[in-house]
Amino acid sequence: MRALLLTGLLLLPALAPAEDAPLSGPERLAWMRARLQGTVAKFEFTQGYDFRKQSDSLPAFMAAIKARGFTAWDQMAIGHVWDDAAFASLEASIVAAEEVGLDVWATLTPPSGHEEIARWPLEERREYYFRTVERFATLAAEHPNFVAFGCDDFLPYNRNFFTPEMLAEMARRWRAICPNLAFVPLLYYGSITPELMAECGEYLDGIVFHFRANSYPPEYLPGYDPKNFEMYRDVMRYELKRVRQIVGEHPLICGIYVWYYQGGWGVLTPDEQNPSEEHIVRDAVQKLQIAHDFADGIRVYGLGIDHAAYQAMTPLLAQWREQGEAWGLQRGDPESHLGRWQQALGDGPYLGTLLTLERGLGYSLPRACPWPRVELGRSFERGEFDPEGAARRFPLLVVSRTQMPREWPELLRRYAEAGGILVLEAVPGWVTDAGVRALEGEEERGDTAPTTLALADLSGITFRYEPRGFVTGWRVTADHPLTAGLGEVAAWQASGWQEGDSTYTCLAHPVQATDATVLLEAEHEVCPYDGVAYVRRGEIAGVHPLLTVRPVGQGLVVRHYAQNGAGPIMGETWDTLVHNLLRLAGSE
Repeated sequence: MRALLLTGLLLLPALAPAEDAPLSGPERLAWMRARLQGTVAKFEFTQGYDFRKQSDSLPAFMAAIKARGFTAWDQMAIGHVWDDAAFASLEASIVAAEEVGLDVWATLTPPSGHEEIARWPLEERREYYFRTVERFATLAAEHPNFVAFGCDDFLPYNRNFFTPEMLAEMARRWRAICPNLAFVPLLYYGSITPELMAECGEYLDGIVFHFRANSYPPEYLPGYDPKNFEMYRDVMRYELKRVRQIVGEHPLICGIYVWYYQGGWGVLTPDEQNPSEEHIVRDAVQKLQIAHDFADGIRVYGLGIDHAAYQAMTPLLAQWREQGEAWGLQRGDPESHLGRWQQALGDGPYLGTLLTLERGLGYSLPRACPWPRVELGRSFERGEFDPEGAARRFPLLVVSRTQMPREWPELLRRYAEAGGILVLEAVPGWVTDAGVRALEGEEERGDTAPTTLALADLSGITFRYEPRGFVTGWRVTADHPLTAGLGEVAAWQASGWQEGDSTYTCLAHPVQATDATVLLEAEHEVCPYDGVAYVRRGEIAGVHPLLTVRPVGQGLVVRHYAQNGAGPIMGETWDTLVHNLLRLAGSE
């Protein structure tokens, strides 16, 4: 009977329940599902209707959103702080939206999104969010079409601020004024976890899961190509099904980007440059269709409402509405649709990767290497990795992981001993796998964690994570095939950092070489974190290795110590280093 009732509910248009929402519990979630299901929200981007400068364009803007088949407008505070002027603008939008039959959402900027907020004293910062959600609730009590507020980039960047205690107090305050107002913050893949829902789920009325293929698709989709529409579609399906399993009964709104800048989140173009209008439209429509299948609604970010991408969405939205095709009816095993991509590997050669995300050499090598790239994460996890066979099949293996079970460094050592070239970056092993308990007397994570020590020994260094320094300059310290074309030995070269760039891109770890050969070394400037940013102090902390190499058996271990890849530090010579690695491995 319950299944029949739920099915009937899903087939109905999204209508506000007649009675006020319960303050908490499963009944509140059921109320919110009925209210938010079928939401189609436009978030910011007001090209052609800049109502904040020309107030008389506001009615036309709301009418245009409605005409495209959208059900809601989501507004952020210009300047990021919700002050009196921002609230006046929001109320004007609510009134204009009500006249054409639109709902309204509002979005908070978190401390990580605005330096002014981040630098407020903690109590002042807390009071700002308490006061703001109370004002949202007061406005919602007066205007029933103001239905939800969210928070941009809610997690993982602000976990230490938005604690369960902080969220509980926010919820107590706004729900006491207007229980019908929903809190639906924006999260990314990886931040939506069972632990989050257990700790904070009762204070969340839904989730905006903003899709940008953050699940590291090569791990489960062999030969993943981000330029392939079908592969990208299957990644989106996979992530939505995974997220649905975690959030359970909470309303799931899928956030998508419509291309609006070079390198934006979507199917990449063949040359990875700005896409054509046709490409933008195809990408947007595909994501809309998948969101309709697997989510309860959608929140669209990017480009103006009159763009061709929004025009292409209109017929689909009208069709679903007219035919009563409800949102979010598809569920199931996240990997059930991936079987068609599985393939048997030949003898190679292949480029092996063991990554959790693509950055530094983990980004550059797969794009420059002529060999097919194979992600080996599941081979390691399932105990199927054969180090000796891998050295023949994968002459080059690049590793960039911050979590690693303690058995893996030994497998990597055996791979190098068998003749493979092992490239280590980021801080592999600095954080041990969450499922591995430390033995008595051992640290689970940090400089003395078992995997940290094992990989430091394999690299021929003594590892220290802190104090990370800002690299002001670097130099070649030894002739080697890897340093060919990088510059004269002992000649200092300035960092590629430019004024206005984030200092974070040029941080490096203060390691010391033991029996490794130092190929590049870097001058470190003191650059502590002040709670918001890494701030240069103008004081030189010392000179430390930036790139080392160490023979291990028949192979080599190459490792660099830049926090985020040495590309921003080395500038144009980074590409030379990448090609030197490929030549050394025999691919060029």
